[in-house]
Amino acid sequence: MKAFTFQTPTNIRFGAGASSEIADLLKGYKAAHVLLVTDKGVRAAGLTRKAEAAIAEAGI
Repeated sequence: MKAFTFQTPTNIRFGAGASSEIADLLKGYKAAHVLLVTDKGVRAAGLTRKAEAAIAEAGI
């Protein structure tokens, strides 16, 4: 595989309800697949549930 550089502009959203906006953000990028990076403790605490549900409901 030939080496390459991948760069994207950063888009950080925070605040109450921000995770529910993720589906619209991803649709704007026309994303078909995403990688949600977290860790075991954050996921176990349930902090990714809303984002995961929004992504799944959007069919991404």
